[in-house]
Amino acid sequence: MFSNLTKRVITSVVIILTIISFTLFFTEYLRFILSIVIFYGFWEWLKISGYGLNKNRIWLFVTFFLTIFFSIGLQKYGVANILLYFNVVIWLGTAFILLKFNEETNHFKSYNKVTVNRTILVSGYIILPSLYLSFLYLSQVNIEKSFLLFFVIAYVALSDIGGYFCGKLFGKKKIFPNISPNKTLEGYIGGFLISFTAILLTYEKFLNETLFTTVIIFTIFIILSFIGDLYISLIKRIHSLEDTGSILPGHGGLLDRIDGMIFAFPFSYIIFSKNIII
Repeated sequence: MFSNLTKRVITSVVIILTIISFTLFFTEYLRFILSIVIFYGFWEWLKISGYGLNKNRIWLFVTFFLTIFFSIGLQKYGVANILLYFNVVIWLGTAFILLKFNEETNHFKSYNKVTVNRTILVSGYIILPSLYLSFLYLSQVNIEKSFLLFFVIAYVALSDIGGYFCGKLFGKKKIFPNISPNKTLEGYIGGFLISFTAILLTYEKFLNETLFTTVIIFTIFIILSFIGDLYISLIKRIHSLEDTGSILPGHGGLLDRIDGMIFAFPFSYIIFSKNIII
């Protein structure tokens, strides 16, 4: 009935309106919405890590819930910091693996399948709780920065949307053909420029830093957004999946939409919570 592009646009509008509603107006329900996003995201994570049909998937889900619960409860004792440090290791490891895998299509076929799946699963126990804690922190920053979560989400979304349309219109040079064959250098540059323009126009609303510092910080932010996108694409390629799910018409799964946030948001948490640039 509708083309894939039409479905994608309609779904995007619904997502944008939902984000605006709960980050700017119905903030009292925001934690509930974020919880749904993270827990459904983990359900998809089980699928893409090869545990979607595992008989123990309910217990895996329970242990994930407990990980979230104790991460929040023990946050003041530095648990969040530990998760974030593990994230940094995952960022560096992912960057190396992306380059290696892009050179060798069958690189992971030489490894034990169980080991690969378990590694992906364990990374989910680090990445998604870190993302959830980042969501919560950015949504609870003091009053003068109350729109912070909205802006950070918008920056990632603009990078993703800009990359998609610039890639469609101008894309020629594929940069990770073995991982994400539809992504092009032109698309990445377009997404970067669109997101970065939005950052330069709005950063003074919640940052009291020089333009130079802002450029450095958000350049890293956008790069981590790209790497997060590619990390999910890498997992999908390993398991020969087109999407992480089908809950979002024209987009695929929930993880397909928040993949750009999984590394960028914890980085934002590190920056803002440590008062590095505020």
